[in-house]
Amino acid sequence: MRDAAATAEIRRDEPAAPRGRWAGLAACAGLFLMVNVHRFAVGTLAGPLMAEFGATAVQIGGLASLYFYLYGGMQIPSGILADTWGPRRSLTLAGTCLAAGAAVFAWAPALPAAYAGRVLIGFGAAAILVNAMRFFANWFSPWQFATLVGLVNVAGNAGAFLAGAPLAVAAELLGWRAVFWGVGACTLAAAAAAWAVVRDRPPGGGAPPEAMPLAAVLRATATLLQSREIWKALLTKMGLDSSLFAFFALWGAPYLSQAYSLPRATAARFISVATVGFALGAPSMGVLSDRVFRNRRTPILLAGTGYGLLWIAVIYPPGGPYGTLLFGIVAFCLGFLASCLLLTLAVARDKCDPAVAGVATATVNAGGFLGAAVLQLVTSAILDLYWEGATAGGARVYPAHAFRVAFLICVGFIVVSLVSAWRIRESPPQRAGAGD
Repeated sequence: MRDAAATAEIRRDEPAAPRGRWAGLAACAGLFLMVNVHRFAVGTLAGPLMAEFGATAVQIGGLASLYFYLYGGMQIPSGILADTWGPRRSLTLAGTCLAAGAAVFAWAPALPAAYAGRVLIGFGAAAILVNAMRFFANWFSPWQFATLVGLVNVAGNAGAFLAGAPLAVAAELLGWRAVFWGVGACTLAAAAAAWAVVRDRPPGGGAPPEAMPLAAVLRATATLLQSREIWKALLTKMGLDSSLFAFFALWGAPYLSQAYSLPRATAARFISVATVGFALGAPSMGVLSDRVFRNRRTPILLAGTGYGLLWIAVIYPPGGPYGTLLFGIVAFCLGFLASCLLLTLAVARDKCDPAVAGVATATVNAGGFLGAAVLQLVTSAILDLYWEGATAGGARVYPAHAFRVAFLICVGFIVVSLVSAWRIRESPPQRAGAGD
């Protein structure tokens, strides 16, 4: 933990805040909102998609997890793009690709075309948060970083909220294809806004240095990947991220619909409640890390342990006349506590040469999404293994014990995450030149 003298020295060295950074932050937030609409939409629409394409759980799980494979696999290339090409052009290109993917998905006459749309969506979404964090590293103080990541995730979770009950209701009224055409149009507008207001570096002599040449970034990346602390942060994010997405981005709504005998749109409200919890938790965890504990590990361990314990209520949801109300509280707390996973990105920012902040945060971010992709397919395969032949409206219905087995795998991932977090060693964040 930093001593008071070191902290005071950092604050004296910080320059006046450059103009334009809040407009850039807002544009990043708008794009990340759309990323989360795409991320959670398949889970909300799993039933209609199964019926439309005659798909199994593994096929729908593959449709959802394809996004996460591409998102995770493209993190390091996206970080290299951020560190060499800059956030402005990268964000605009990524947003345009995301909008094109939404259009292909909305048009898809069959499942292979829907997969093609998800490929474009995964490629576009992969670069957005990484470039937003590169923008933060260039324009803000390092002891604002965790708080800023939390703030942009408020917008992201607004997108996840919209992808829950509101998306389910809109799909019932208009059809899921019309909804996705609208999502594509909004994404394209967000990309245009990023081009208009995002700038790679602040003006004046206090700005961080120009982007590094590709060869230098690749050398720095090779060095970065040898850091044990980066891998500990990656494993920590992987366990928390993957369990969260397996439930709330894919199987939570079908499970709760059966557990409480609710219509799918009503069950999706639990997903929306969890996203509200995450949205409130993200900046709270950032403030706790940046201003209260002045470290990353303590809030990760405290919140992560609470998150893991709450999975008891996921596996055995509360019953009785107040069961749905109690699970609504559980869903909120799950989202709130799981938001500590974002602090692993601050660990990456602290441990790296600021010139390759994009690659560092992207590397850790990749762990969460690759883990999510694997866990979504594993849980889907377990559900199909235990399927007893029941269907409803053309979609498969899985027994409660199948979900419990799948969710126990999620708990195992959380345990790995907490062990990795315990082993993280704290160090002061490195600063991006005189102007950071």
